[in-house]
Amino acid sequence: MVVGWICKKQSSVALSTMEAEFVAASEVTAGMLGIVELLSEIGIKVKVSYKLHVDN
Repeated sequence: MVVGWICKKQSSVALSTMEAEFVAASEVTAGMLGIVELLSEIGIKVKVSYKLHVDN
């Protein structure tokens, strides 16, 4: 199991907590897909389900 974690300020201003968490989840999803694409390019096929846990 791979666990990722990051702490940084968001580049945009959110009007609600839900919006801020949605933006963060979108950034994480883009990062996960980027890693999968990189692994695919070097010949490592990833065939697992992805779980994204967001605390609200």
